[in-house]
Amino acid sequence: MATRFDGDWEGWLKFFLRGVEEVSLAATETERLLDYLFESPMLTVRKAAEHLDCTFATAGSAIAQLEQMCSTRSGMFNEVEHSAEGYGPGESRERA
Repeated sequence: MATRFDGDWEGWLKFFLRGVEEVSLAATETERLLDYLFESPMLTVRKAAEHLDCTFATAGSAIAQLEQMCSTRSGMFNEVEHSAEGYGPGESRERA
C-alpha cells in the first residue's frame, strides 16, 4: 500500500529482492545437495551439513525440500533406521 499511496518504490524493491535472494539461496543448497547425492547416495543430515557447510537445521530443511520435490517419484528416498544418538548406519561417535 505504501508503494501505491506514497510512491515507496525503493522499499518495495528491497522487499522483493530480499525474497528473490532467499529463494535463490535455498535453490542453490538443494542443487548442491542433489549433486552430492550422486556422489554419495547414503546421506545423513550431519553429512549434508558438513558438505553444505551449514547448520544441522539448515541441512535438514534442504533435505526436506529435496524430498518434497521428489515425492511424486515413489521410492526416490528411503529413510533408514539410526541409533538413539542420531548416527546413521556406518557412523560412530569416533568418526563424527
